Amino acid sequence: MSEEEQDSHPSADPLSAMSIVQIIAYVEEEARRISGIAGFCLAMARLELEQHHARIQVIETRTNVN
Repeated sequence: MSEEEQDSHPSADPLSAMSIVQIIAYVEEEARRISGIAGFCLAMARLELEQHHARIQVIETRTNVN
């Protein structure tokens, strides 16, 4: 991969689950302008990520309490 290609593909390592949710929320908003179905699909994906993130936090909290 050339340097230009590497620069155009940012590393996903620093992204947290919430930042990905925020990105999907932005894309969802833009997609709704084009297609209600596309916006709906992205809304469902965002919801799944939010729920997954919440479950992880609950598990971590329970682990820390025990």
